[in-house]
Amino acid sequence: MTDTLYDSVPYQTLALPQTHTDRLAVMAVLFGKTPRPIDRCRVLELACGSGHNLIPMAYGLPGSEFVGLDLAETAIHRGVQAAADLGLANLKLVHANILDVDASWGLFDYIIAHGVYSWVPANVQEHILSICKNNLAPQGVAYVSYNTFPGWHMRSMAREIMRFHAGHFDDPGQKIQQARGILQFVVSAIPPSMAEYGRALARELKEIQELAPELQSNYLFHDQLAELNQPFYFHQFMKAVMGHGLKYLAEAEFFEMQSLLFDENVQGTLARLAGSDILIQEQFMDFLKGRKFRQTLLHHADEPVTRSLHPGRMRDFHFSSMSRPVDRDGALIDEPPDRLMARDDLAFKRPKGASTLGTDHIVAKAALILLSQVWPERLSFDQLLAGAMDLAGPAAQELKDGPDAVGDILLSAFSANIVEAHVHAPRFARTAGQVPKASAVARLQARSQTKITSLCHKTIELAGTIGPWLLPLLDGARNRAYLAQAMADLARRPPEGFPIRPEPDAPIEAWEAAVATELGHYGRHALLEA
Repeated sequence: MTDTLYDSVPYQTLALPQTHTDRLAVMAVLFGKTPRPIDRCRVLELACGSGHNLIPMAYGLPGSEFVGLDLAETAIHRGVQAAADLGLANLKLVHANILDVDASWGLFDYIIAHGVYSWVPANVQEHILSICKNNLAPQGVAYVSYNTFPGWHMRSMAREIMRFHAGHFDDPGQKIQQARGILQFVVSAIPPSMAEYGRALARELKEIQELAPELQSNYLFHDQLAELNQPFYFHQFMKAVMGHGLKYLAEAEFFEMQSLLFDENVQGTLARLAGSDILIQEQFMDFLKGRKFRQTLLHHADEPVTRSLHPGRMRDFHFSSMSRPVDRDGALIDEPPDRLMARDDLAFKRPKGASTLGTDHIVAKAALILLSQVWPERLSFDQLLAGAMDLAGPAAQELKDGPDAVGDILLSAFSANIVEAHVHAPRFARTAGQVPKASAVARLQARSQTKITSLCHKTIELAGTIGPWLLPLLDGARNRAYLAQAMADLARRPPEGFPIRPEPDAPIEAWEAAVATELGHYGRHALLEA
């Protein structure tokens, strides 16, 4: 076996919602394409690692076929074992080079290349785009992520400092430690006369420090210290794309395509600069935002798209929202739906998000309230409209523009990242029964890691909870009394990391309450099987 750097220093990968076929299909439908339904499609992921992204997809979409490849043999072996443990007959993980992919691999409806394009030589970059052309089915969608200028000019300064110093060390652990240490030293030592330079480097250091410890090491070693890490201007990337008979569809994150964060004067200037050319508009927005990273969706150049978006198109989707009701000062409001309807200062904000969205239209307002109440459920447009009309009460029945108002607010909310749009609604339980059963993927992951994947392809953190010990027991064969006793027994001789809450000598009723609280958390995060 020939080891790669990813064999010697494994890269901890997580589920990536923005790469899920649900997201790719939404963006295709939004712009007038007819992609293959995601419950019976074929998916290829390049540089899939140990399958942390593909395995949950294959589990949730048993009627589709998934193929992943990676050059790191140890990662592939781990993924193959996990897939076998889960009995996933619709997933194939292959130890292979991207250059090995040819026509014999067949056509795929969705192709994913996350975190690879900027980190491989030019000939492999060319082959990635060739795969996106030659192995992409008609109406298919390819996802390619890459580092971008101008934002990466700032990040390159930090990278060059760290690479210069860490290059004197051979051991990967030392490289990571020294890279972190030298950047901290440089930031602390920059004189006041060079304040702007110091602030730029300090921002890069802060972003590194805000990562979880295990992700921080991965990022430093495989991204910042990597021998190859080539950012591109958007227009450079698109020139390469068009040379392969492909063209731009969208970004995986729809809100990233919006100019809403700029004032009206800036939006007007952007419109005059770009005219009807979306590529020019996207490049200028990169200039204005100092963008560092893109997640671009591509499709065949001979297939038309519709760029004019109408609220009526929202009827094609399901919707969900983790956004919460807030007042005009941004403070969370914890009130029942009828009281929320009566407020005139109501808006909605995503956790950790910056933007808020509100509306005076009673049916549109009711729709946003309803979505916030049923998260993580995904409601069809018709379900949402019916629920909103019911919540809005008799006054809504007199309005003739209810459907249009809901479509309009949903398009605005999707543009602002307040709601998510979907073409698929996975089945899960929002409440746990007496004999709860968690997703098999989550149960398997919880045995070896604290970050697990929900049935909605979201990453859930278990650190600091009883989750790593409770979740593996939720196989549908153990009742709540058994689970509470199991946690109480562990508390008496706690393994490393086990949180002693309640106290070891607490009555069993306290542990029953602790288990109930944890199960409620799982229900709110789509971890329980229906």
